[in-house]
Amino acid sequence: MKKRDEITELLQKLYGFSDEDLLRDFKAVEAEMDAEGGSLPDPEGFERLWEKLKL
Repeated sequence: MKKRDEITELLQKLYGFSDEDLLRDFKAVEAEMDAEGGSLPDPEGFERLWEKLKL
């Protein structure tokens, strides 16, 4: 577990973000999506993306 914490710390230092920054940004995007009616279910979405990644 310590290895993951060191990697997380390094990434946060490199990119200048904290856990609080990420949570705040996530909540802002979540609120924006809810205000726009939320996301629509896309059952084929994974398969479509997978096909694009395989190319």
